Amino acid sequence: MQNCRWNRLILPLLLALAIWAEGAMASRGPSVIRVQAGDCLWKIARRYGTTVVDLAQANGIKNPHCILAGQKLLIPAGNRQRKMGSTYASRSYVSPAVRTISPPVLRSLQAMVKPVAQGRLSSGYGMRWGRMHRGIDLACPVGTPVRAVAAGQVVSAGWCRGYGWLVELDHGQWRTRYAHNSRLLVRTGDRVEVNQPIALSGATGRATGPHLHFEVIVQGRTINPAPYLNL
Repeated sequence: MQNCRWNRLILPLLLALAIWAEGAMASRGPSVIRVQAGDCLWKIARRYGTTVVDLAQANGIKNPHCILAGQKLLIPAGNRQRKMGSTYASRSYVSPAVRTISPPVLRSLQAMVKPVAQGRLSSGYGMRWGRMHRGIDLACPVGTPVRAVAAGQVVSAGWCRGYGWLVELDHGQWRTRYAHNSRLLVRTGDRVEVNQPIALSGATGRATGPHLHFEVIVQGRTINPAPYLNL
């Protein structure tokens, strides 16, 4: 009987204490973190259970694609670190830079396939070596098939300074570029289907090693393709 009475007294106290601790954690002040190499606002937002919008507003960032390794960022109050892939920070989150894009275009971006099946992200979108890197680099062996991420038409297929052997596809209201290839498998004017091989990867142009440089252009401006490819 005494144990039962003790439990009736202690359990409500423990519950109240847990609720108080939860509230204290949620209302704690903002914290400051340093951006790591390869980070982007989208990844940081997922890591700390917040959104790109809140991060950008808290830090006065006008272009959410431009952050630097070593840069200090304020994490808004009430956000706690959560497990990657949690429902709180969904992979389908759309950054503020592309919120004006029409729903059909957003759906097509989210349906993209990886341009190289086993490619490893070796360099992200954003400032790099003092210059803007307007795409992502996917490391892969020379000769790896490079595939169209969506159906479209080849608007350019040839040599381009810096890019090496380049293919550019028009998908209607957005475009993609595939650079540093060793060989092109399509010509300007060709129609291609999603997942169709359009080139073989290489290290042509300004490249430090074999990889695919991949860009997505929407409304005339490049965006970070990594979130749409779940990288």
